[in-house]
Amino acid sequence: MADKTLFASDIEPNMSVESPFLVRSVERRMTKANKYGESKPFLAIELADRTGIINGRVWSENLPFVESVIVKDAVVQVIGTTQAYGNEISLVISDATAAEGYDLTDYIPASPRDRAQMAQEFAGLASTIGDRELDHLLSTFIASSFFEQFISAPAAHVEAYAYLGGLLEHTLSVTQTALAIATTRTDIDTDLLLAAALLHDIGKVDAYDHLTFTPSDDGQLLEHTTLSLIRLDRLVDEAGSLADETRRRLYHAVASHEQRGFNSTQPQTKEAVVLQMCNQLDTVLSAASSHGGGDGPWTETIRSLRRRFYRGSTTDAAYEAPAVSPAPSAPAPAPTAQPRSIWDEPPADDIDTDIPF
Repeated sequence: MADKTLFASDIEPNMSVESPFLVRSVERRMTKANKYGESKPFLAIELADRTGIINGRVWSENLPFVESVIVKDAVVQVIGTTQAYGNEISLVISDATAAEGYDLTDYIPASPRDRAQMAQEFAGLASTIGDRELDHLLSTFIASSFFEQFISAPAAHVEAYAYLGGLLEHTLSVTQTALAIATTRTDIDTDLLLAAALLHDIGKVDAYDHLTFTPSDDGQLLEHTTLSLIRLDRLVDEAGSLADETRRRLYHAVASHEQRGFNSTQPQTKEAVVLQMCNQLDTVLSAASSHGGGDGPWTETIRSLRRRFYRGSTTDAAYEAPAVSPAPSAPAPAPTAQPRSIWDEPPADDIDTDIPF
C-alpha cells in the first residue's frame, strides 16, 4: 500500500525524496545541444498531491527504467533529490514504480464534508418530491452508476468547489436555498424546483477532468449547461416517461440556470428564476469565501467576479504600543523556493475569466 507521509508542501531544496505522487503531466523533451551538436532526451513532469505541485525531471540515463511507469494520471512512487531553480523546486528522479492501494484524496483536493453524508442528504431532498414522475426520475438517477461519478466530481476548475465532491456540495447548497425560498411562497411548483436544482449541473461530470479539474474537450466545445441537458435527456429516457409539460419546464429551468444564459436563454418561469438566482448566489458567495489573500480588510481581486470583497475594518482593535525598531542585522535571506499551489489561479492572460460555475 502506498502510504502518503511526505507532501509537496513539505519539500525543500536538497532533500532526498521517496514518496508517491500523482503525475499531472509528462512530456518528452530534448536537452540543448552541446558543443558537439549532441542533445539527449529527458522527461519534464508535473507531480502533485493535495497540497501542491512539484516539477520533476528524468534525465536520459534513467529514462529506460522509468519512462514506461511515469504516465499521465498515474500515481507513482518516485525516488530522487530536490534542487532549487530560482523560486521553484525541481525533483530529479532516479527511479519510479507504480503505486498500489493509495487513497486518491491524498493526491487531489477534496470536499471537507463527508461524501457519503452528502449523498444521503441528496437522497433525502429527492425523497420529499411528491410528483410521481419526478420522484421516479430522481430515484433512477440515484440508483444509476452515473450517480457515483456525480458525487465525486468537481464543480469548477478554479476557486470554490474545485475539488472532489465539490459538485455535490454545490448542488446541495443551491437546492437548500431554493427550498427555503419555495417554503415562503405559494406560487412556485416546489417539486419541479427541487428536481431542477438537484439536476441542474449534472453535465459537469463530463465538463472537467476528475484528476486535474481542467476543462475536458466536451466541456470546452459544448459548455456544462449543454452537457447537463444531454445528460438530463438520457436520464428521462432511462426513467421511461415524463409528461410533456413537466419535461418542458424542467428542461427550461436547467437551460437557463446560469446568469449568462444558455444560448441567451433567460428564465421565463418562476421556478427557473429562483434556480438561477440561487445558483448565482452560491457561486458569488463561495468564490468570495475561497479567497483569503489580500491586505487588510480587503480580499485580493477575484478574477472570475472582477472585484474584491470587504472583510471588515480592524481600526477598532485595542491600541498597541508601536514596536521598537530592531537593531541592524544581516540582510534577510532570499525567499525559499516553494512548490506551486494546486490552487494557483490561471495567469492573467487566461481567456477564461467568466465565473467558473
